[in-house]
Amino acid sequence: DVYKRQEYQYVKGNTEVSTFTGGLYRNGKTDLDMASVEAGYMLVKNRLELATQWDYLNASNYEQAWQRLTFGVNWFVDQHKLKFQANYALGWNAFGEKDLNLNTGIIQAQMYW
Repeated sequence: DVYKRQEYQYVKGNTEVSTFTGGLYRNGKTDLDMASVEAGYMLVKNRLELATQWDYLNASNYEQAWQRLTFGVNWFVDQHKLKFQANYALGWNAFGEKDLNLNTGIIQAQMYW
């Protein structure tokens, strides 16, 4: 089984202090462009999935768009009531800073009830 998801959002934001510049905001305002594409393939039906995801975030105060490419594996237990996930993410221009590249490994468990 193949899983696919695409998403795009455009957001305009304002701060209460019109002169604030920092993070996402320049002079109290920001325009955000956010996109994500995700895909997964079940290696073992309802048990083991390979997954990948690409994320994009650009903001008015960013020098460069922040991008991330994630690869991982998901292991489902008891019909998806428990999920173990291991991912490795390659990140470019983190927090909108040009050439600030951050790579991260993530291990997590999720329980549904």
